[in-house]
Amino acid sequence: MDADGRPVDMASHGSVLRLDDRVMGLGARRGMSVLFQPEAGRAASRAMRSRFDLFRAGLCALFCFAVAPGASAAEEERVLLSAVRIEIDGRMFNWSADGFSANQHGSGPEFAAGTETKPDGETPARLKPQIVASFLALRPGRLYIAADLESRCRDAEIRLLESGLFYAAQAVVLPSKKGCAGRTVLVSLTSGFLWRFGGGASFGYFGYSALSGERLSLRGYAGWNRNGAEILHENAAGLPILAGVAVSLYAPGEWSGMLAATGLPAGQPSAEAVATLGYSPAPDYQIGVGAAVLQTGLDRSGERIFSLQPYFRYRSPRLTGASDAPDLSGQGSNFVFSGCDARIYYFPQDGSAKAEASFALKWNATERASFNVKASGGLSRGMFGFDLFSADDRSVRSGYGRDELSFPSFLLASAELRLSVAAMAFGPGLDCRIVPFIFCDAAVNGDEVRDSRFAAGPAVRLLFDSPVFAYFSASWGMNPEGDGRFILWGTAGF
Repeated sequence: MDADGRPVDMASHGSVLRLDDRVMGLGARRGMSVLFQPEAGRAASRAMRSRFDLFRAGLCALFCFAVAPGASAAEEERVLLSAVRIEIDGRMFNWSADGFSANQHGSGPEFAAGTETKPDGETPARLKPQIVASFLALRPGRLYIAADLESRCRDAEIRLLESGLFYAAQAVVLPSKKGCAGRTVLVSLTSGFLWRFGGGASFGYFGYSALSGERLSLRGYAGWNRNGAEILHENAAGLPILAGVAVSLYAPGEWSGMLAATGLPAGQPSAEAVATLGYSPAPDYQIGVGAAVLQTGLDRSGERIFSLQPYFRYRSPRLTGASDAPDLSGQGSNFVFSGCDARIYYFPQDGSAKAEASFALKWNATERASFNVKASGGLSRGMFGFDLFSADDRSVRSGYGRDELSFPSFLLASAELRLSVAAMAFGPGLDCRIVPFIFCDAAVNGDEVRDSRFAAGPAVRLLFDSPVFAYFSASWGMNPEGDGRFILWGTAGF
């Protein structure tokens, strides 16, 4: 029927209607509904289904895009750390959310202190498991992302080796049993040589680490320019608390190192006492406060100086490659070490204050070559400034005089390109690494930017690792004026 109600001859209008723009236009002009045309109805149905399929595909794509972050997060499987098994020299200790227990061959009585006395009468383990736990950024009973748990194990290996308490350390996540949601970490250790011997310019020291199987160390100093003792507990009462006391007499010779009370060289015979209290919220971090009393001169003409020193410390060894394991010295390819220190000195007697901070980064590009950088800065208010002449790892190593390297504030950048060329053995367990390097130092007076200092030159280090832990650095640096200086310090570098 047309618009006037007359019959319409379909043949007069061409062949069968098709669902295209021309036919749809014709139908619209004649007021027809394609629903009443069999072939046109099927074509319209196919078109509607096609459009619906496109719409549905679009919704699916949009949904997949919307849930992609959630799917990625789901892939980051979170696992429960049910226990840490600590093996020290063949003795096994279990650490769970309930505490420590010791056992032999998988069973045994529990010990609150975590020590073990073997039934056959052998001596107990020299090191308690708590000393190991203090180096782990892990706690049984907590949830961890599976990949993060593996990373924390690698970091723990480096911390344990860097502590000097162990010859070998390995931390691995054990495969889980079928149907078991928890994970167990196994830490296997071989305890090291715990006696300590070393020294510096005109003095020597001796001591012992891990007294009573804990992170408790004792040092004694004796020599021409330093005598005294110090005791330090880095896990006091089984808590992440550091507590230490040190007393020193810098006499009769001149002490060229930094004094704890002022951060400056003594310049005359002096006596000093220092107390430190710190807290480690994580193995790599430490915050605390120190209190120091310095008596300059040993007669009535001397001066007594007291300082309070809030501080922050960050040490973080990291492996950039999961396949590389550190050796005893913590060296190895792909090993990156970063450190940050910040300290404030406040002198109540006159209201003076100063603050300094530093950041160090070490990258071992290969197994033998490493690139090391350190940036430091300081700001003072009052009579106590900064000395860049005597500080072991914070100095301009060239022919400037002490007065030319004394600043009320400063900025300093140092870089070293090191190459480990040889290792010498002087006896069982007594090894020395020879590390030549080239260096450059650049410093700026913070009060006058155009007042700068520069040094560059060759140097070499002799590094006696465990059990001696004695380090010596010798350098020859020159400044742009051609003035040079030879320096011998007891340091392993930054």
